[in-house]
Amino acid sequence: MNRIKTTLILGLLTVGLIGCSDSDSATNPEPTPPPQAQEFSTVLSLVVPDSNGNPRTDLTNAKADVFVTTSTTEQLVAARNSDEVRVVDGQGETITSIEIPATGIAAAALMYNEGFFEAGGIAIIDFVVSADGNYANKVTAVVDQSAVQSGTISVEAQLTSKQFDAEEEGIAIASAPEVKTSASDVSVDEEAKTAVILVPIESSTPTFSDSEELQEVNQGGKAEVSIPANTTLVAKNAAGETVPIVGALSTNVAYFSADPSNAADESLSPLNQFPGGLSPESVVGIDGGEEGGNFISAGFVAIEIADEAGNLVREFSSGNDEDAKPVQITFTVPAGTKDDEGNEVKEGSVIPFWSYDESTGQWAYEGEVTLSAANSDGNFPAVAAVDHLSYFNLDYFGQDRCNIQMTVSDSVGETSENLNFAMRRSAGGWNKYKTTYDNSPNITVVNVPPYDGTFSMNFRGVDGSAISALSLTDGSGNALPSGTVGADGVVTGLNFCGGDGERGRQVNYVVTLDATPPVRYDVPFSIVDQCTDSNLSTQQPGYIYIYENGRWVTWLYSSSTSTVSKTLEEGSYSATIYVWNVEKGYYDSFVETFSVDSDAPVVFTRNFICDPSGGTGASAGGGTGN
Repeated sequence: MNRIKTTLILGLLTVGLIGCSDSDSATNPEPTPPPQAQEFSTVLSLVVPDSNGNPRTDLTNAKADVFVTTSTTEQLVAARNSDEVRVVDGQGETITSIEIPATGIAAAALMYNEGFFEAGGIAIIDFVVSADGNYANKVTAVVDQSAVQSGTISVEAQLTSKQFDAEEEGIAIASAPEVKTSASDVSVDEEAKTAVILVPIESSTPTFSDSEELQEVNQGGKAEVSIPANTTLVAKNAAGETVPIVGALSTNVAYFSADPSNAADESLSPLNQFPGGLSPESVVGIDGGEEGGNFISAGFVAIEIADEAGNLVREFSSGNDEDAKPVQITFTVPAGTKDDEGNEVKEGSVIPFWSYDESTGQWAYEGEVTLSAANSDGNFPAVAAVDHLSYFNLDYFGQDRCNIQMTVSDSVGETSENLNFAMRRSAGGWNKYKTTYDNSPNITVVNVPPYDGTFSMNFRGVDGSAISALSLTDGSGNALPSGTVGADGVVTGLNFCGGDGERGRQVNYVVTLDATPPVRYDVPFSIVDQCTDSNLSTQQPGYIYIYENGRWVTWLYSSSTSTVSKTLEEGSYSATIYVWNVEKGYYDSFVETFSVDSDAPVVFTRNFICDPSGGTGASAGGGTGN
């Protein structure tokens, strides 16, 4: 196969040629094998998926800023990026930012102090992910001893386009038409690094008048943004530095429905796109916020104003009043939205109001909004005044939550299938949808609130739910209420924490699926760099991402000393392989095809000329999958 050249960082960088030796060295004329990359016991895979779960291939200038916080069973370490646990590149160097290529996949590894996880330590790894033309998001990986022992940690980060096509994607995220103002509409003070907008900016999100399905999800929810003329603007660049505004301004606004009536399919819920997830590890501005909790959403909005240089307007003031909040955001909260007690909102209802810092992925409490009298559609307006831009969110916040350990079996025993599962609050406003890619029967779900709701699960890519039995126990093995399994395979009447949301409580789910897996083969994989001019070779550790008919199936991390197996159905596949370039300090990538009809091993081979007299580097033809 031909080598495919892609730009990849932290596991995915521009393809280069791995030299096998110093060909100019007169003291070492004999061929030497290609140098071996460092192998890690625990690796990370960060994927930016599309709505079908496949890695996106349209990203530009994408990156993930990395923050690591460690904790013990007794106390959270306040400082981020401690030395106890580090995210590293392929040569073990600590990294705080990952550049994500257009392939939508980035890879890294984990290094940690000996004994930290064995002693009960936990690492909370936040990835604040951004890309041109998309709203930023934060995802969190909670790493404990069991995750470290598994060897592979998967993280997915949804990014929402600023001009999201709701009808094409089938997700009720309403994007307002972009509002543009000319450079002459902005008066810039270069010395003060401020500007005054001379005309008003108004933006309002649509309510899906052309789609009954999206209307049913959205229920009339919307957001309107109003910035009056003569408002003072402050812009910041990507480094967070205050800079003068350059040229014209573009305003983008998107409203994310809270799906108050649970009308959306769980996989297409707008709540899946909630930045940072609905279970933040910490929030700012309330007592005990550093301990985190859970949101019940009543709707949220993303607002971004950018100049021609890509600088973002972050702050506002009015005249000489630095404390003024001149920008007005009007939410329309659908009738039927339920509060944290399960009661429908009404005129006079009060909902907490939050903002999101895209640079840190942190939610902050801003105060409360009060619902006004119902409009002609029966929905309730709520107005908030702000002096900065970000995501803004109407959310009830609670701090009770548990950790769930699932063990899943199908008709032939503990499953080796990838799975989809969904947990949804019966009263709306909260949804967790997850896909697994590690072919494991064991699933860990942390920070789950004790809501009453539904639970569904099936093999990945199979519609509906296939649960035939569910039992819950606490950490001591005592039986807990387990809901009712319906004829449709959906569990109803389930309290996700078994009726008690005491923080840190362990709840075990034993799930049985009425589903028969397809015939699979246990296929061993390895990566070998082979010298074509001698019998020398080097087995390499590396990341292998496997696709079938363009759909991402699974991934694995190969070893330099043995084969690593994955269970796959019979069929034809392609694989994108990433191997660290020892000499140049980045990852090479190449693509191979292979077929599976038995347990025969698959070896991905890259060919190299290793004789110093003949030069060094990869020979024509790239790698081969055997």
